[in-house]
Amino acid sequence: MTYKKLTMSAITNEEKISRLISLSKSHPILPDEFIPWEDEIKPSEVYLPNYLVSLSGSPLMKDLTEDQVSKLAKLEVAQVMATYAWSESIACLFFNQLLIKVTPTSSEGKYLVSMLIEEFRHQYMFAKVIDKLDVKTQPFSPVHRLLSTLAIKLMGPGSKYVMILAVEQVTDVYAKHLRKDPAVYSILRKTSELHHIEEGRHMAYQKICLEKYISKAGFVKRSMLGILYVFTIWFMRSQYIKGAFFRELGLQEPKKYHRAAVTNYRKIFGEYCLSETIDYAKSIHAINFITKPFWNLILKARI
Repeated sequence: MTYKKLTMSAITNEEKISRLISLSKSHPILPDEFIPWEDEIKPSEVYLPNYLVSLSGSPLMKDLTEDQVSKLAKLEVAQVMATYAWSESIACLFFNQLLIKVTPTSSEGKYLVSMLIEEFRHQYMFAKVIDKLDVKTQPFSPVHRLLSTLAIKLMGPGSKYVMILAVEQVTDVYAKHLRKDPAVYSILRKTSELHHIEEGRHMAYQKICLEKYISKAGFVKRSMLGILYVFTIWFMRSQYIKGAFFRELGLQEPKKYHRAAVTNYRKIFGEYCLSETIDYAKSIHAINFITKPFWNLILKARI
């Protein structure tokens, strides 16, 4: 009975992956064609919904002029895009590790190739958006570079799937706010729309692959996955707000504004960018009495 159940599950997953391959082939979205790169930002448009700007709701926001708020939003959205591109390059390393271990003509091998093609296009797209915004993004910290290198070399497949899915989920929720707000600059809206369409397929694939690791996982393993979820999201979020932004704004005490922005942004991110991740983490029982404090204290998740 167990063997039959596993075989049926494998067939079902094979069919799911085949469908993802079909969608990638039949609905390719090319950034150079899909995004109106010639568009300049209109006076009525913004780079970010106001509630996502790091100082939104802080008393210090009142110290900034309209132009400074707009510039801060532009710097922050560009940094987020740079972080997306970097995280996708890390994911591509993992996918290539998987690709050399599977049969290239298998469903998994074919979809890994399709996914890599799309992820590389995303990296190209985000870099082009940053060029269009004409801002300089800030480098990622040596600690973050070291941690990402160690994760790729030392983590097992199950843990890597969790990390990639966590990143995809929070970026997709963040991008939802951009693509759904008609006041957001058209290039940023269309970029977010393209990313959402293709990342939806990628997230479906990660969930399919995670099934075999989660189905047999006990309480301890699920708790470890829940904590890994939290630190992966922290890893991403901690690269969004940089001290250099506030120096570029010409503020008298840039360190004060940066500290306030980092603290304030934790609350903003917890309120607006965690919904899908929390729902999925709950569905796989990765949120429990051990992991819940991590979500609330580190991510301000309000679970």
